[in-house]
Amino acid sequence: MSKSIVIKSKELRKLLVALKNNGRYISLLDDWNRQQLLTLRLSESFFCPVCKSSVQLKIGTKRVFHFAHEEGAECTENNEQETPYHLKGKLLLYGWLKQKYPQTEIEKYIKEISQRPDIYVEVLPHKYAIEYQCSRISYEIFERRTINYVKMGITPVWILGGNWLKIHARNTIKLTPFQWQFTSTFDQR
Repeated sequence: MSKSIVIKSKELRKLLVALKNNGRYISLLDDWNRQQLLTLRLSESFFCPVCKSSVQLKIGTKRVFHFAHEEGAECTENNEQETPYHLKGKLLLYGWLKQKYPQTEIEKYIKEISQRPDIYVEVLPHKYAIEYQCSRISYEIFERRTINYVKMGITPVWILGGNWLKIHARNTIKLTPFQWQFTSTFDQR
């Protein structure tokens, strides 16, 4: 991943992956340059992997290349917001994993459980859903996602963003109940 990451808005939801006319995925993190994307945009249509509605390819010069739902589109993905901190961390983690494991995908939609982990990695025979968590979610959401991944034979890996960790004393951090759930073994009964 050779692009520099510039994120300007306070809160955003970028689609970094879309479906092409032929049903195949396109990831904007796969070393595309602006000229290639301008050419591709003239000959190809793109669709949201979740709701299948048309999305626009945004390839400006000030923000990370991304897909955006057309105005008025109703998609469950529109409600999820990512902070610049989360997006940048996710992109850096994806780039690092992609170098080590070629079968790494960002925002892969898993239709059977209606979930898009931040990063999906296959190191056969194992599958991993990596969730880079930088904002609070309820225990119910954490539990549901974890159970659904496990049912699909996917190992969930929750990474708590460093923005949550506060140093309490020398070599000591204090964890809230929210943070503690990421360190505990999950009972799958």
